[in-house]
Amino acid sequence: AGSLLFKEAEKIIIHNGHKEMTAWILFDDAIPFYEAMGMSAVGRKFDILGSGEGMNTLLMSKTI
Repeated sequence: AGSLLFKEAEKIIIHNGHKEMTAWILFDDAIPFYEAMGMSAVGRKFDILGSGEGMNTLLMSKTI
């Protein structure tokens, strides 16, 4: 179900004229999923706001 949702979001993003997708990944267990969707790690951040505050998060990106 996750890959179907990701692909639909990707279609909408492309339709709206964007050329890149980015996502902050809060849990390392999710990294293989996003890699399988074609995303690559581009950096880490250790202090984000909201529910993940103080967590070590991974920024992933994909050119579309």
